Amino acid sequence: VLPIFAHFGDALSRWSRGQQNEVLADLDRIKAAGFDGIRFWSTLGGNGTGGGYWAGRAVSPTATRDYWAHVEAFLTAVRDRGLVVQLSQGD
Repeated sequence: VLPIFAHFGDALSRWSRGQQNEVLADLDRIKAAGFDGIRFWSTLGGNGTGGGYWAGRAVSPTATRDYWAHVEAFLTAVRDRGLVVQLSQGD
């Protein structure tokens, strides 16, 4: 068996910033396309105070309010679609 994963790195970042409906639609498209799971980053942008590409889009236990609740809800949504995850630590 060779599982095929879609890279969806900023999924948790988007989810935790109120884009749940868009993320759910993307997950549905990923599943419909035949992928077995997704790869996403658990942290982005460090503490969220710096500049750079992820400025304003940081996600981490220290930068994101209710971080663990977002993680749980996001992973539940992934599981409910029959997808699995490969978690990358990001930053």
